[in-house]
Amino acid sequence: MPGQRILVLGSGPTMIGQSREYNNVIMSACKVLHNAENSVILLDSHSASPVSGSGLCSRSYIEPLTREILEKILQKERPHSVLATVSGKNSFNLSLVLNQFSSHSNSKFAFLGTTGEILASTQRPEIFKQIVESAGAECPNSSTVNSIDKGIETGRKIGFPIIVRAIPEPSGLGVAIAYNVEELERAISIALTVSPIKQIVIEKSFAGAKSTDWVVLRDRRDNIFIVGSVEYIEPMGVHANDSIAVSPAQSISDESIAIAKETVERIARNFKVTGCATIQLAHDKKNDTDIKIISVTPMITRAAILCGRQAGIPVAEFHTRLCIDGNINELMSSSLLKDEANLFEKKEKKEKNFCVCRVPVFPGNRLMKKNELLTTYTKSVDSVTGVGMNFISALQKAVRASCLPEPGAYCIDAESAGTWGVEEIMQLVSKPFANRLWHILRAIKIGIEPEELINVSGIDKWFINKLAEFNEIEEKCSSIQKKDLISGTGNIKNLLKKTKQTGCSDLQLSSIFGVEEEKIREYRLKQKIFPIAKHLSGENFQKSPWIINYNSRKQKYSDDKPILIIGSCKSKPIGKAENEYILLEAIRELSKAGEKCILVSPETLHLADDEDVNVKRYIEPVNMEIINDIIEIEKPKAVLAQFSDFQTYALIEKLDDITVMGTSFKNIQRLLKRERFYPLIQKLDIRLPSHGIADNARDAFLLAEDIGYPVIVHPAAPAIIPAVDIWYSKREAKDFLDSAGRVKELYPISIEKFLEGGREFHIEGVCDKTDLYVGGIIEHIERAGVNTNDSAAVWAPESSAASFLEEGRDIIKRLAIELEIQGLIGIKLALLDDKLYLLDAFPGITENTSFINKISGEKLISTAIQVILGKSLAETNEKEPVTDFVAVSAPVFPFANFPDSDASLGPESCSVGKAVGLSYSFGTAYAKALVSAGNFLPVTGDVLLSVTDKDKQEILPIARKLIALGFNISATSGTYAVLQKHAIPAKLVMKFQEGRPNVIDNIIDGDMSLIINTPGSKANRFAEAKMRHEAVARGILVITTISAAQAAVEGIAAFMRHGFEIKPYEKYLEGLRFQHSLNFDSQPTLDFD
Repeated sequence: MPGQRILVLGSGPTMIGQSREYNNVIMSACKVLHNAENSVILLDSHSASPVSGSGLCSRSYIEPLTREILEKILQKERPHSVLATVSGKNSFNLSLVLNQFSSHSNSKFAFLGTTGEILASTQRPEIFKQIVESAGAECPNSSTVNSIDKGIETGRKIGFPIIVRAIPEPSGLGVAIAYNVEELERAISIALTVSPIKQIVIEKSFAGAKSTDWVVLRDRRDNIFIVGSVEYIEPMGVHANDSIAVSPAQSISDESIAIAKETVERIARNFKVTGCATIQLAHDKKNDTDIKIISVTPMITRAAILCGRQAGIPVAEFHTRLCIDGNINELMSSSLLKDEANLFEKKEKKEKNFCVCRVPVFPGNRLMKKNELLTTYTKSVDSVTGVGMNFISALQKAVRASCLPEPGAYCIDAESAGTWGVEEIMQLVSKPFANRLWHILRAIKIGIEPEELINVSGIDKWFINKLAEFNEIEEKCSSIQKKDLISGTGNIKNLLKKTKQTGCSDLQLSSIFGVEEEKIREYRLKQKIFPIAKHLSGENFQKSPWIINYNSRKQKYSDDKPILIIGSCKSKPIGKAENEYILLEAIRELSKAGEKCILVSPETLHLADDEDVNVKRYIEPVNMEIINDIIEIEKPKAVLAQFSDFQTYALIEKLDDITVMGTSFKNIQRLLKRERFYPLIQKLDIRLPSHGIADNARDAFLLAEDIGYPVIVHPAAPAIIPAVDIWYSKREAKDFLDSAGRVKELYPISIEKFLEGGREFHIEGVCDKTDLYVGGIIEHIERAGVNTNDSAAVWAPESSAASFLEEGRDIIKRLAIELEIQGLIGIKLALLDDKLYLLDAFPGITENTSFINKISGEKLISTAIQVILGKSLAETNEKEPVTDFVAVSAPVFPFANFPDSDASLGPESCSVGKAVGLSYSFGTAYAKALVSAGNFLPVTGDVLLSVTDKDKQEILPIARKLIALGFNISATSGTYAVLQKHAIPAKLVMKFQEGRPNVIDNIIDGDMSLIINTPGSKANRFAEAKMRHEAVARGILVITTISAAQAAVEGIAAFMRHGFEIKPYEKYLEGLRFQHSLNFDSQPTLDFD
């Protein structure tokens, strides 16, 4: 149906339960709609969207995904329909709420694909049960309630354990499992608080059952195609995102497969879904043919993405084609689709097809404590994928990509594992910890029978037995003598080949055999075990990625001489969506220049998969072995490293005879290694904080004393994932250094004077060795001491900093020309006491590159690629951009999902994504960014003020502004006394440790709408952390720094004055202009008063 105006809802920024993979899905959907001659309008709220500004949509909005914004866009654009089933739960829920409760006739809309009535029926327990039973299936007992008393009454009738979830079903907040009345009451209280319609579902839990997802496609003619299945290793009771997942399902019987297929077909038909749906089943542990229907999700899910990868089917494309009235018979005849029979081979043949395994990535100890239990709400912050010819191979690759210790040869807690006895191991195996896999492997290694592990863990015997088989292979390898390995006698070749086919890395084998990794590679090549490239879907779907397999014959390679691009090495989620977007922009520009690219990255979907660019992608972990294998197969002419994270440089340093495109590797190292960086900066006479390098704990302590506290400490080589700390005193230094045995891998460490209270700036540009193009300048809202990822940032900085930023431009230009930078360069600066200091320099992309590129009209990356390929800046004719609008990037925090976390900020990163706000005033742009990042912006109610002594004077103007806006002030004793002294009205509340009712009671009772709490002494840390977590668990905005409080109050004031205006991204860019030297205009800024 060409000629339609279709509004596509975006995914919003990466956050818990909302993965970056949806960027690819949205791009695929927009491409289908665009190619069908429809006018596409996109609403999204982050800088990593590949669609906005791409030509696939007629207009795109970078605005908060809220009911109010969506209503305004519907009234302005008047679309024929809305596509809300390609962008994850948040947008799906938003569309359902608006469709049901819209108060404005112009806000009514039709859904593209499945109707709104059918979509809503999947979320309403009573209707859901009727439809499921009409299909001859069973589902859990459940009911909708709207009060705590009714919820407890219903829960008692249903029986424990019980699942409580808010309506609409959230991706994070408002889901819990309860085993008793006390847990049930708390779960209901929180779910009602976060539900936008104040309704929740009470549902019988099938905790302990086996869990599978089945992905189906259905067209309006009632044709059905089953794409595939996903099985979760963890039993039900653990959120699907937090369990290792494999496609196709491995452990279920042939009879269960047949029953499941028949059941999901009937369910899909009875619900009348159009396009893609994921149907979750619970299988009884003793009889897997006893099946219950847990949920029907009529949109693209992470399970659908995983199934599509395994089946070689572009599910997002097919889903969208079906939504615009395509039919499955056309898709079947398109030659892109495999024969359905191949997708469900018999059990004994399953492992002859390749498996796709997804491993969740969990945050560090700053958020998730050691041995924190997994539960019904998500705690993983990302995931990585492994693809292999069997389950163990796929699992090992995925684990390696997650940067976790490899199974078998290593153990997560190797030091203490050696002392664990049977009782300790069985305790660890019995609980759903994030590292339970390693505990099971350890248990097998010390001789515990698989049957015992099956009974204690609840994990299916098929998976336990596979792990036991893997252990047997490792033991066979361990028994081989080194001389036999070298000589290749006996059955060494077959054993080596088997280990490689089960996904063992050379590093893993080097630990087993007790030889260097390089020797393992040498031995296996001598035994003619060569790496080969294997296309996942044969010739059926050319854009499908590739994997590395092993064969006895070398693979012939083409003479294309491609460029090798290395994806992200790190397993941390922050910046991954932005990194994918940047890589796509770079590959687009390289393709325009006629270059062929090879990309290696361990994601299920990557933006480059769906783009019409000349790229061949390998789904493999990024490590030395894989890079060498790809070089062996593809013979690239050069490697492009500027668009990867810093860990990539550690790999490149070990490569022989490979050309690094752009800046020479020798000069890159002068920026990355502190022992070379410091002399360089001194030579250029650029101001640095007092600094030094220490090689051991004693030297570090003495150096800190010499520099003077406070100091900031981090690794001297950024190629290591940094662990940053701030020492304010000898005691804090001693506490850190006493754990030197634990952090010995950090040496040498760099120690620098901490510029407390300094304003931080970031400048990025492109250099052609002789000239510099400044791509953008941003200011961090948080002051020095807060991790860059966790600070909001504003484009452009306030006018009072203009003279200092001229000095900043001079610094980046002198540095770039001295190093003969060819491509990207970024610097981080701090302004303190009217002096500008250089803090760091980066020879490639940074956390802010995506934001700068998007706001500057997507000029930065394209200009960098042109320069890397040999153009001069004069030939590109690019000049520094300046805008008449303000853009703010705000971090997304997952504190609510981690009960023992502390919602405060510091040098260690906690954020998982970034949202963007655009406006013509700073206040409105910041407010939009906060809302887009998942925060609720209050406009009335009580604000709690509880700040440390050093912040008490700065809180006064904030308090006055809040009162002027109509808020009431509550304060803890110390802050209350200061407010009283300055005649600012406030209500005194007790701290947690002072008695009852205290501030936590006030939060639970719903008395607080905003909390401003700057962390105080260590003595109060536990009580403050408990207070902050109770607030974030209930969706209350918590602010822990004065600078962020100033910005937030300005944002609230702007929102209360005139709300949020909406404007297409393309219209904002019309205010973009370019000039050689940027002179800041006066505009609303971070100045509070």
